[in-house]
Amino acid sequence: MKRIQSLMKRKNQRGATMVEYAIMVAVFAVALIATVVIMRGAVEEGFTGVCEAISDGIPDSDIDCTPEEEA
Repeated sequence: MKRIQSLMKRKNQRGATMVEYAIMVAVFAVALIATVVIMRGAVEEGFTGVCEAISDGIPDSDIDCTPEEEA
């Protein structure tokens, strides 16, 4: 009887561990998506600045550094 109880306890612990991992993955995914959304403007500004610096260094450059609008 004790052996069955110990096996049942182990099974419950494994299930709890899987739930904990699923919660951790979900929290990580939400944090990653939030970071991408928040940092999008800063990254876009950085690329625009680099593009403008490159186009200013090239004489008679027709490079368009404005970001493309999403459809």
